[in-house]
Amino acid sequence: MKQRTTILIFLLAFIFINLNYAQNYSFGIKGGLNLAKLGGSDVSNVDSRTTFNAGGFVEFVVSDFIGIQPELLFTMKGAKEKFDYEGVTLKSEVKLTYLEIPVLFKLYVPVEGVSFKPFIYAGPSIGFKLSSKIKVSSGGESVEEDIEDLKSTDFGFNFGVGSNIGPIIIGIRYNLGLTSIDDSADPDDVKNRVLSFNVGFGF
Repeated sequence: MKQRTTILIFLLAFIFINLNYAQNYSFGIKGGLNLAKLGGSDVSNVDSRTTFNAGGFVEFVVSDFIGIQPELLFTMKGAKEKFDYEGVTLKSEVKLTYLEIPVLFKLYVPVEGVSFKPFIYAGPSIGFKLSSKIKVSSGGESVEEDIEDLKSTDFGFNFGVGSNIGPIIIGIRYNLGLTSIDDSADPDDVKNRVLSFNVGFGF
């Protein structure tokens, strides 16, 4: 808990310091589609879970080509799996929800004679777990329970591409989990993997 608080205070201080000293900055809202999976050496034969993300951002303009963009996102992750147990086909869905704070470093690619402004970006993120559940279903019946022994904090690295089209911002991003989310006594190597498609609006 102490580590999470320290990291959160550091990130908030970073945002507000840049806000005070930035020559130019803008705010915006965004949302989109997540294709979420679980990866790692102890994970196999899982399918993507289609979910969503939504939140806001502020972009600090460092130069004509460089920006720094902290975000605050509500994002859903997890995975799906189908397997047979004693002759019965079962479907399971791991449903993870995080409050995530990415800090993205953006590089704008100059392109002459066009009305859009493409960019590439990358940066770290920290996610604070809001809920973790597993749903198992078969033959129209389902049971949903909380998942125990999952870490409350998830660290990741994000990279992607996008473009500004006037006030509209579109982007594709991959979130690579860096640490296992298993917090059991004998933890497995299980990491979040999320491909996101986003649309935003800047003010």
